[in-house]
Amino acid sequence: MPKESNKEHQRWERIRLSFFKRLFGQRSDTAQTVPVSSGIQIALQKALPILDRGGHLGDSALIDLLVQAGFSETMAWQITTFVPAAFCHALLRTMEVSAPNTYRFIDEDTEQSQDRCFSDSPIFVHASHLAEEYLRAGSAPVNFGALVGRDSLFKAVNQAMNAGADPKELQFSAVLVGKSKYLS
Repeated sequence: MPKESNKEHQRWERIRLSFFKRLFGQRSDTAQTVPVSSGIQIALQKALPILDRGGHLGDSALIDLLVQAGFSETMAWQITTFVPAAFCHALLRTMEVSAPNTYRFIDEDTEQSQDRCFSDSPIFVHASHLAEEYLRAGSAPVNFGALVGRDSLFKAVNQAMNAGADPKELQFSAVLVGKSKYLS
């Protein structure tokens, strides 16, 4: 998809999600029931094997792999950030752990922060649906544990549980996310 067409598609996706949020209210779980575009489905089908093969790499190297596979830097960063978060949230729901619905975006250029809903990301929404399908089926075409392990929230939950905490009693604030050149 040409860059201009991809930007236009992303713009319409944001408008569509905004419409459904206004229609159904600001509950983030409502936005997750909205069907996502086939473009996101195709992108994730292409990206998941790359995430799986590059699971041992840092975020920058993984973004480079995704860019080499034809993704824009923006899309590569969003996939690297939101897919592990979505898989983590899906897993935590099965454990009855309350995961935050928002993340705190830090603009590295201005040092300003803004809370945003995970459900505003079509990548997060669709990856959540995929993760739930994989969990229901009991198998996945990717190393589910390694993908979840990339997420900072999972690392915090794991650390708390290793210290003896009850996962159902855990409460977390918004996750910090920052890459100003990759998020609009």
